[in-house]
Amino acid sequence: MKKQWIITVLVCLLIVGGGAGVLLWPRTVPLGQCSEVYKTYANYPSIKASFIKDFRINDSVTVDVTLLEAVDSNGWNMLYDYFHFTLLDSASQKDIDNGMDIIYTKRMNKNDYQQPINDSTDEAVIRAVSHLRKTVSIFHTKNKEEEHSVLYYNFDKTVFQNKESI
Repeated sequence: MKKQWIITVLVCLLIVGGGAGVLLWPRTVPLGQCSEVYKTYANYPSIKASFIKDFRINDSVTVDVTLLEAVDSNGWNMLYDYFHFTLLDSASQKDIDNGMDIIYTKRMNKNDYQQPINDSTDEAVIRAVSHLRKTVSIFHTKNKEEEHSVLYYNFDKTVFQNKESI
């Protein structure tokens, strides 16, 4: 009788442990499936690079996202030099210093972030910059519907996250 209880408890622990292992196991994407910008920054010590496959934007849209987070001022300057995002005016800087996160988004040429983008092309990504968190997110969109969804998602994050802190 005692032996059956021990076996039952061990089986239950194995099931729970196996389930937790599956949930907690890191989900990695093979390097070949990651974006070029991720590959560029993956080994920089001043930048923490992540690639998220099929990030859910809303009920019907998922896109791949490259997230670049500066861990120090050197990394932030490197991201600024590469992506040429806008420096903040004094009012925006004051808001960010007070904890408001304003996410600046821009549609960019997916083949060369420094080149101008044609409004009618689907050859675009959406770049989102958070000066508060010192991050640059690249949303790898495939069409206008995904672009629109990503723009709305970032607008929604800026407006509703900041409403809570007011």
